[in-house]
Amino acid sequence: MEAAQAFTEALTLIEETSVGKPTSSSMSKQIVTLINNRSAMYEKGNLPELALDDCNKILEDYDKAHTKARTRKLRILESFKEWYQGLVEVCALQLLFMRQHREQLRMGIPPATQPPVPQSKLEELLQKTLPDQLEELVVSSKNKEVLPSDYTLTQLLKSYTGYNAWMAKAAKDGGVPPLKQQLASLPVDDEPSHVADRASLLLTIGRREVYESKFSDARETFLSGYTLIQGKSDVKKTMKDDDFTRLMEWVGMVKHWSYDLDGASQCYQECIEIEPTNVRSL
Repeated sequence: MEAAQAFTEALTLIEETSVGKPTSSSMSKQIVTLINNRSAMYEKGNLPELALDDCNKILEDYDKAHTKARTRKLRILESFKEWYQGLVEVCALQLLFMRQHREQLRMGIPPATQPPVPQSKLEELLQKTLPDQLEELVVSSKNKEVLPSDYTLTQLLKSYTGYNAWMAKAAKDGGVPPLKQQLASLPVDDEPSHVADRASLLLTIGRREVYESKFSDARETFLSGYTLIQGKSDVKKTMKDDDFTRLMEWVGMVKHWSYDLDGASQCYQECIEIEPTNVRSL
């Protein structure tokens, strides 16, 4: 700790005497050396958090390729059982090594020096990381808030024959803010015709949000409309044109997007009962 204090005093002295002056490359190297030495002393002094802070300072502010700082960071992360971040550091070290020896590697000549981290370390961290990552993937797949990428959803929608008709309607309906103002002006009681009007307008808003690629917002809007009409046969009969079927179709799709397959299947089935030839629902 006395050594760490001495390095801190040296860094403070440099900071105080260089105010308003550009830092030369030789001075930067000396700063990195002092921070790295202090980090080593913190590690030996059983202060891993401070050691890690200094490693990050070197890597983020001065030298991304500083092998000693990155190796020490890996060691500390392993002591914290931060396997995933440790794996990131191993990959960074391996990539730096490959960059430094790219000419030899390109010609198939083994580098004169060994990689800073053996292959066995990479495999060890992978074995520790994968179970946690798989568990996280399973949890996220059940999370109704997680949607596929915007690109994936756009390509999916474009694959439907009704895509152009949907988008043409959405373009004519206008922007979301005025539509929401219109929704706010509607009566909010349980009169079937009023509920039907709100559900139809939510269909319009959701379709416009899809048009603007706001898929998460559209999902919430369609589900709000579904909540209004669920189990209400009188509202179903009151909704204009084919709005009920179209809303159920969209609700099925957004449930499908968010991995609620049972819920999506129920909505699709109801659409098929109304329109037996509905290809999208089939």
